[in-house]
Amino acid sequence: MSTPTVDVPYLDISDPSFAMQSEALRSARERSWYARTNFGLAVLRYDEVSKLLKSPKLSQGSAKWPAHNGVHSGLFYDWWTKNLLVLEGEDHHRIRRLLNPAFSPRLIKELVPRFQALANELVDAFIDKGECEFIRDFAEPYATRVLTILLGIPESEWPRIARLASTVGLALGVTFKQDLDKVEAAVAELYDYAEELIRDRQANPGEDFVSRLVLASRDGDRLSDEELRNALVLLIFGGMDTTRNQLGLAMQSFIRNPDQWELLARRPD
Repeated sequence: MSTPTVDVPYLDISDPSFAMQSEALRSARERSWYARTNFGLAVLRYDEVSKLLKSPKLSQGSAKWPAHNGVHSGLFYDWWTKNLLVLEGEDHHRIRRLLNPAFSPRLIKELVPRFQALANELVDAFIDKGECEFIRDFAEPYATRVLTILLGIPESEWPRIARLASTVGLALGVTFKQDLDKVEAAVAELYDYAEELIRDRQANPGEDFVSRLVLASRDGDRLSDEELRNALVLLIFGGMDTTRNQLGLAMQSFIRNPDQWELLARRPD
């Protein structure tokens, strides 16, 4: 008896028309838990991703992303290969232990009314029009201004932060090599920004997130200035990028499930 072959889909993720939320990808996910791509295998389903992420047999593949694109040195390479996202083992656990105290539930809880007021302010700016471009008018300014509040920097800085974070995000796309100069310039600017913040909080500590990072220690261990800088650049990049995108994906899900949107309106709790 012959063994049945699995119909494994193929996705060209370098095609400009490819989208993570496309019908082609959803169709591929229904057919198979993984797909072949021009960048290796893509795992398409939540359960399989969760199991693989927890497996001690796998190493963090994103650490090799710059080298995969022919980038072996430079500011982005140095930052990317030393940040928490790609560190393994004790190096990862040490940095995480030292960062955790800054993520105080009390600090976040105290800021929730301010975050709510910000959301209302953004909605008030377009509600009378009856429509908005959700990412431009809400998701991006909300995500970035929340980040400035957490960092204890003026909210007026948000367009600059959004621009820099979006530019660094080009490094995770398939056009990384051709965007390298822009990415390097953005990382350099974020380095300067982070170092200025660190020096200020070392001299004038407060109750904000950056001050907590600067003062954080555990069992006599403390983050070095380089580790602080790398962590802040990651926070600025990841904090804006992921929150903006998650808000956009949430709205997309509501568009596909309008009954849930109506339910949320009736029961916002």
